[in-house]
Amino acid sequence: MKVIGACALESDDGERFKISPEVIISWGINDPKPGIPAMERRAIKE
Repeated sequence: MKVIGACALESDDGERFKISPEVIISWGINDPKPGIPAMERRAIKE
């Protein structure tokens, strides 16, 4: 899985990353066929 978007460092109760995805790309998650897995690209709408 690959996530494309903005990332910010928050430090309320310790440091953590907040990721605001714009696009998520995945390979083979919804493709049960053998061989080269299919790629899915999903745009996240706010």
